[in-house]
Amino acid sequence: MQIYTSNNLNPQRWKVISLDTPNNIYKFEPQSQAGKRLDAANGVTITTAVNTASQNWKLYPVDAANGIFELEPQSSLGSRLDVFQTTGPDVLVYTDNNQPNQRWKFVKLSSAARKSAEQKAAELQLTVYPNPAQSEVTLESPEEIRSVKLVNGLGRTSLSRENLKSRRITLATNGLANGMYVVQTVTVQGRRLNQKLLIAR
Repeated sequence: MQIYTSNNLNPQRWKVISLDTPNNIYKFEPQSQAGKRLDAANGVTITTAVNTASQNWKLYPVDAANGIFELEPQSSLGSRLDVFQTTGPDVLVYTDNNQPNQRWKFVKLSSAARKSAEQKAAELQLTVYPNPAQSEVTLESPEEIRSVKLVNGLGRTSLSRENLKSRRITLATNGLANGMYVVQTVTVQGRRLNQKLLIAR
């Protein structure tokens, strides 16, 4: 999990779900992945929502009036959600050190900001055609595509391309089995744009 420049899009927005308000225990759902949670198991990841301590976070107020808190995963008491600057910046769980890299500001979106984000998200759509596809498929993105994967119904990568830099990519699909796939792309700006693809001959 990484820190990225603010871009006013859903992958940077989180729904705060109250679990135990008197004790300041919450869950966090990324608005780009409904049904997922911020999880402290095996590093800091996004995983399917389950009833586990690694998805429960206690908020410690540092400057509550300005929305600044530290986050403690309930699976690792005494630790904090931390921005590690040496090789990333990456987000990880680290021993509480009372430093700014473990402090997070919660910014509530205004209705105008939410509307703007929804409009931008609608504009940033991956186009896939023909769909259904037979021997090849073309992807078009509003941003240059850096990498693409086709993931089958079992969650396995059936096709992968890296080091791309184009808004329009054509892939040969004649070697792939019929079925439903998810086209997963990452743009050069780091945004993830996905779309479903059916291969049928």
